[in-house]
Amino acid sequence: MKVVLLTDVKGSGKAGEVVDVNDGYARNFLLPHKKAVVADAQSLAVVKQKNDARIAREAKEKATAEELKKVLDNTVVEVKVKCGDGDRTYGSVTAQDIANGVAALGYTVDKKKIVLSENIRTLGTYTVDVKVYANMTAKLKINVTRA
Repeated sequence: MKVVLLTDVKGSGKAGEVVDVNDGYARNFLLPHKKAVVADAQSLAVVKQKNDARIAREAKEKATAEELKKVLDNTVVEVKVKCGDGDRTYGSVTAQDIANGVAALGYTVDKKKIVLSENIRTLGTYTVDVKVYANMTAKLKINVTRA
């Protein structure tokens, strides 16, 4: 029997997939537990509509991410910190500090997407990675200056 899965079912498939399962499995487990519906013309049309919407949404997100990557690759963010002797900072520059610096320029970056390879504890210019999309990373330059 062909069914459209409404949720992920281990061993059968992911939500939105049309799969062929045994009649008894479908009648006794998938359909009563609302994990699937019978694959008729109406349910297949709904699946196609959802897939088209998902593909369009992903294309829009990817285009937005590519624009953000171009901007971040050519941007220098200035982060001001309090310093002591020898240009050592009080504490280190965090991802939140960098996200706030990017927000001051008018762009939104989640602090969890900023990858700091080492702690930034001195003044100077550094390059950090920003994950803007799956398998797409921007190189952001930050200039740490005295407040």
